[in-house]
Amino acid sequence: MRATPENTTLMVVYEDRPTDLIALKLLALSLARHCPDIHLRVVCPVATPDMERWLRRQPNVECRCGAALQSNGYDVKPTLLREALEEGRDEVWWVDSDIIFNGDFRKPLGQLDHHTFVGTQEVHWGARQGTRFRTWGHGYSIGRCLPHTINSCLLRFTKAHLNLLHDWEGTVRSERYQKVQQLPWRQRPLYMITDQDCLNALLGSSKHAHIPVHLLRRGRDIIQNGGPAGYTVGERLANVTRGGSLPAVVHMQGLKPWNFAKKRPIMKAVSYSFERLALQLSPYCQLAAQYRDAMDEPAAWFELDTAAARWLDRLTLGSPHLRGLPCALVDAAWRRVKRLKEQWCGESASIQPMSMHGAYRLESSTTRDSDSVKRAA
Repeated sequence: MRATPENTTLMVVYEDRPTDLIALKLLALSLARHCPDIHLRVVCPVATPDMERWLRRQPNVECRCGAALQSNGYDVKPTLLREALEEGRDEVWWVDSDIIFNGDFRKPLGQLDHHTFVGTQEVHWGARQGTRFRTWGHGYSIGRCLPHTINSCLLRFTKAHLNLLHDWEGTVRSERYQKVQQLPWRQRPLYMITDQDCLNALLGSSKHAHIPVHLLRRGRDIIQNGGPAGYTVGERLANVTRGGSLPAVVHMQGLKPWNFAKKRPIMKAVSYSFERLALQLSPYCQLAAQYRDAMDEPAAWFELDTAAARWLDRLTLGSPHLRGLPCALVDAAWRRVKRLKEQWCGESASIQPMSMHGAYRLESSTTRDSDSVKRAA
């Protein structure tokens, strides 16, 4: 195992989905191109021998394959970050595996002091934007109300944030959080869907309200590519007027292009064709194509293999902002109609706050969720 020197900036990523290992390659390659001074610690308990050999050949990668952890999935973030800081580092970054870099993401941050926490703004369509509802839901005293929900795809922690990390780690390991995670995704309280919501709750609480927060701006510093309209119509047009390239960070939320073919048997033909077109025209796939020769494996999923995709690419002169614009318009219209329908039919959930004993209640007025879901830690 190649150890990362303590005086080198360290970025940590975790992946335990065998189907998503190719994302690690794109992350490592793009980071090496745009931020060569950052070392990437890859924690991957499911790495194949070929994948492990590829990772160990990369000069900017520290490979920790087969590592045993108490948590798994997205809940490992606070543990891995805390362990990295306790090795003696002053700061450490977290990055999701489905990110690809298009530049040095640190430029818009300027000179950061030791106390500043860094995250990113959540996708525009995220429910209940901001920290207030999440802090209230957990039963914490509200110390501030950040207007944007913090997306945890890219995070910066320093030694000044060890108490925050300890609290975050304790929350995701708690019995009440683990019980909530047993529920279907749509039945979980909005303030505890994932570990990200717990982090938002803590940063909005009185205990941690003193921590300065700097968020990379959605659309300008990072693309939250959660569906075609994740990169919104407004964000696309604004970037066209600025005349620049794509932002330095592109986050491929939701459907993954390398796994999409497996969705065909369970999707309607029209939905499948639309999603396929949108993925091929996505900024992530356009950037991924730059690394086709360095991945050491076939990856045709980023090719424009449909007539519609090739036509839109030629029509927009390959603009990363405009070639997917028609898909974004359709997706945005559909999302707005769906939200209006939910409001009209009363499908929004009525969620009671977490009590001091960890009880919560989720009640939905829809026929589908007519039975109240109750759990107590």
